[in-house]
Amino acid sequence: MNRYSAAEFEKHWEDAAEEPLFETLLGGIVGNNLHLASELIANTALLNCINPDDKGEALGQFFEEIQKMAATFTEFLEGVILAVLEREFFTEIKCAPEESVLPERSFEEIAIPFFFKEEENK
Repeated sequence: MNRYSAAEFEKHWEDAAEEPLFETLLGGIVGNNLHLASELIANTALLNCINPDDKGEALGQFFEEIQKMAATFTEFLEGVILAVLEREFFTEIKCAPEESVLPERSFEEIAIPFFFKEEENK
């Protein structure tokens, strides 16, 4: 069974609607409403394929895979750029040693407030 398919549309919609924070906001333009609903269904179906029991864990796994893919793609492009530069300038380009920059806090500790109240100057 392909859980990420148009044939399973009704099941995907039911899964999305059962989420605890599910909301549907309807605006003045019907096309935008339908676009957002279809994105919600597609995202729920994708996360269910990864981990149907824990959407938070599924989202974390999804981002890990995206980051791995992006890192691999970046490394490939760096190699292509170096190869082109070496061919054009007829010289070997030596790269600087790799350097690691470690964040001071983990991703889970970072929060951006949805609402905030600016404190008055005293």
